[in-house]
Amino acid sequence: MKITGEKSYIYFDLENDYTLKAEGELLYNNTFIVFKDSMEKWDPHHENEELSNKQIDEIIIGVKKCTKRVK
Repeated sequence: MKITGEKSYIYFDLENDYTLKAEGELLYNNTFIVFKDSMEKWDPHHENEELSNKQIDEIIIGVKKCTKRVK
């Protein structure tokens, strides 16, 4: 998973042709808070496919695993 972002958005690239943009907030210590309720749909070419709560939870678990390895 590739994770990139800006001041108020974070982008998740699952590296399987699925990407997702979520709102959030960059804090002073380079920590980013993601607003889970802003994770509503996949980015284009998959925007018409359902993004389930289970998939969102799996993305969050994946992010936590990725960020633990980086620290």
